[in-house]
Amino acid sequence: MMQLIAIYLLLAVWGASEIIVFRSDRQAGRGQRQDGYSRPLIFLAMNVAITLSMTATFMHWWRLPGEWWTWWLAGSTLVAAGIGFRSRAVRHLGRHFRTHVTIMDDHELIEDGPYRRVRHPSYTGMLVSCIGLGVAMGNMAAILLLTLLPMAGLANRIRVEERALAKAFGREWEIYRARTAALVPGLW
Repeated sequence: MMQLIAIYLLLAVWGASEIIVFRSDRQAGRGQRQDGYSRPLIFLAMNVAITLSMTATFMHWWRLPGEWWTWWLAGSTLVAAGIGFRSRAVRHLGRHFRTHVTIMDDHELIEDGPYRRVRHPSYTGMLVSCIGLGVAMGNMAAILLLTLLPMAGLANRIRVEERALAKAFGREWEIYRARTAALVPGLW
């Protein structure tokens, strides 16, 4: 019972951080939305991953060895790190941040701060939080589900976003793209 409460608490904290991210999208500015269905696909992937992970955890499929609370603490640390990294990326974009792929009328290509080495640090933070949630559940199936399903949604979103940025910034985008990783330097 304590494990269930601890996981719901972690989900509540993470959910609150996402509400804050979405509220920061309510800024003035005009632009052209170009995301198709990439945002709902991310929501779907995340919700399916969380639901299946909770099921796997409480059915004790592929449970990790040791006490549940040690995994919860390690996972909570990862979730907090992911929230922090995502929040920093969103704050750094400032008025350019949108939850829909939108090229603003006066858009600038941001290449400094967390965007210096990674093109999508907000998504990196989201993925770290997903993995952390799986670790917090103390379950290998949860870790796999909370990595692979959100990754599929994010990969689609990255394709859509990068297509829009390439169209808007042309050569400047290609130079930036060539010297940065999409999510994790050295991996992707």
